[in-house]
Amino acid sequence: MKENDMPAKKENAAGNSRQSDINEQEKMTLEDAFAALDDIVNAMEDEKISLEDSFKNYKKGLELIKYCNDSIGTIEGELEVLESGD
Repeated sequence: MKENDMPAKKENAAGNSRQSDINEQEKMTLEDAFAALDDIVNAMEDEKISLEDSFKNYKKGLELIKYCNDSIGTIEGELEVLESGD
């Protein structure tokens, strides 16, 4: 790995973290999101987790919950259309 690669990646991750989270969620299945939420819960149950990491996990968890709710809502809407015969 080149020396110049690392700073660019860190800067990109910090500067575009919200966009990368959105892109990551678009590729994520509902099952993947539930697994990620489970990982977050397990990490937050660790007594050694820092307050900063807890807050990051909490924010990520809220984003994942919103993604799950949106995905489930979309699926429910599609089922209603199928059931109504339209």
